[in-house]
Amino acid sequence: EAFSEPAAVAYQLVRRRLDETAANGAGRYLLYRTEVRSAALAGRPGTLEAGFDLDSDNGSSAYAQAGEGNDGMRLGDPFAITRPGNRDHVLAEDVVDFGLRLYRRTEKGELAVMFPISGHDTVHLATKASSPRGSSEAMFPVAVEMMLRILSDEGVRQLAAMESAAGEKMPRPARFGNDADWWWSVVTANSEVFTCWINLPGREG
Repeated sequence: EAFSEPAAVAYQLVRRRLDETAANGAGRYLLYRTEVRSAALAGRPGTLEAGFDLDSDNGSSAYAQAGEGNDGMRLGDPFAITRPGNRDHVLAEDVVDFGLRLYRRTEKGELAVMFPISGHDTVHLATKASSPRGSSEAMFPVAVEMMLRILSDEGVRQLAAMESAAGEKMPRPARFGNDADWWWSVVTANSEVFTCWINLPGREG
């Protein structure tokens, strides 16, 4: 008989040099998928030892604070949730945008977005074990819409030129008021968006 074990999982976008030994190496946008080991292994803690509070503001959490045998450099370290250090955690390269929409079920049985509610929402912590169907306070979603944006080869080339030490040689076009608008213009013109719908059965109260 097979048994399932709890495991904390995190996705994170990080811009890092592929060759960290090169002082001026080009940065790449990397999507990390970090999966914490279910239990301690060789003295290094797992999900059961770290607990289930993934709040990054909790300074006592093994997910937010490095500790002995938990530096984020080994596959399965809880601290890798906050700061992934092992390149084997890299799921994809040249991902410049990654986001989720979480959905709840209304009293009429329709799906409604529960996160994000506004453009300022960046964190969702599921702190309630269950909620009445249709409640606006429902913390566990019944479905998730996942989106990621991946650069084309030309997009990678243009961003590398913009962000490199030699970027001063590539002046910002006058039609852009700031670097952020210029950056997004290049990204949207040289990338492709992929979406995925995930149902979470058994989450409705």
